[in-house]
Amino acid sequence: MKKLYLFILLSFFSVTSHASGAFDGIYTISVNGVVANYATVHEDAVTNQMIVVIISPDPTEPWIALSGIKGVNNTAALTSITGASASDIALNVTAAFNNNNTTPLATVVSCVNGTFYTCKFPNGTQLNMSKIF
Repeated sequence: MKKLYLFILLSFFSVTSHASGAFDGIYTISVNGVVANYATVHEDAVTNQMIVVIISPDPTEPWIALSGIKGVNNTAALTSITGASASDIALNVTAAFNNNNTTPLATVVSCVNGTFYTCKFPNGTQLNMSKIF
């Protein structure tokens, strides 16, 4: 009976989680039609702050966390978060999100090799993104 009361009490405090930003989701990142990475995008709809985590299908490659602000024309300037993962590269990417929310285009603005890891794509590479969910 105590478990039932606890369940009822906790259900009053449950909160349903919803994506807050229009562009939140999981995306494939491809170059020349070949999937190279995956990205998870999280946006605070109030502040337009974005966090993007890039994950490689290769488990030996570290994930990379980026943050930035979505600005005018739904374009975000994203910079790698130093020390967030094992990756020590310095990556700057511009992501242009479109109105249909499913196929943004990202461009590598700059990527500087680290001591232990090297950049996967040269500066200027355009990365096609496609929303999975």
